[in-house]
Amino acid sequence: MQDLSVDTANADNGLPSHAEMIKQTDGKAPAEATRILSEFRDVTWKASSSYVHGGIHTMKRHGEGYPLQLLEQILVNSNGLVMLSAVHLATMTSNMHVVNDISRIRETYRNILPKLNLK
Repeated sequence: MQDLSVDTANADNGLPSHAEMIKQTDGKAPAEATRILSEFRDVTWKASSSYVHGGIHTMKRHGEGYPLQLLEQILVNSNGLVMLSAVHLATMTSNMHVVNDISRIRETYRNILPKLNLK
């Protein structure tokens, strides 16, 4: 935490964008993880940005509530991010027992995880 000043307020201006950060994972992270993260970004970016910046999604949901299908999709996407993190962390351990455990968990709960476009 720093004091707020003109310099500290603008300190993050030189940081890469989310798209650039994902691109920088190419060749460093498992290819499948990078692909899934890119796909997740493509599907969720506009609505997420709308919520962050008080756009139409925020206004419509505040006024009309959340349709059940949307709430389910939000939970599934959240579960997908958690699973993506678990797979990545398991891979980093280089312990096949951990990797296999995460794979079994993913298989057990596949009905509440995003459907993957495996190419």
